[in-house]
Amino acid sequence: MRITIYCVFLLALASCSVKPEPLNYGKDACHACKMTLVDKRFGGEILTKKGKIYKFDDVNCLVGFYKSGFEPTNNVLSILFVDFQNENTLIDATTSNFLVSDNLRTPMGSGIAVFSNSGRQPSEPEGKVEMWDEILKRF
Repeated sequence: MRITIYCVFLLALASCSVKPEPLNYGKDACHACKMTLVDKRFGGEILTKKGKIYKFDDVNCLVGFYKSGFEPTNNVLSILFVDFQNENTLIDATTSNFLVSDNLRTPMGSGIAVFSNSGRQPSEPEGKVEMWDEILKRF
């Protein structure tokens, strides 16, 4: 009996953990603009404390949704973006670099690519590197 209760408890605990979900390009739609996610260098997710995952195709879509109040910010567990240099790798917005460039063609025209904190490579488009708090002020 104790083993059964213990197993049920572990199963319930495991199902309650909130984890990012891979973006399914060609199938997932942006929660904000409803466009299908297509470019594997761009995208993001907002994860809530209750396990809801909102997916986005561009930085401006995610930020606009985040600032809209649709999901109260105190319910947000994490905000993640695709690392421009590492497709299918989601990185935390608060520790990322955001390259703002007129030379970047992004899904919804933000002109912003997200990079891990390790910096950008010389082959990347010229632009200005900003942090998350600066990006929030842009939109």
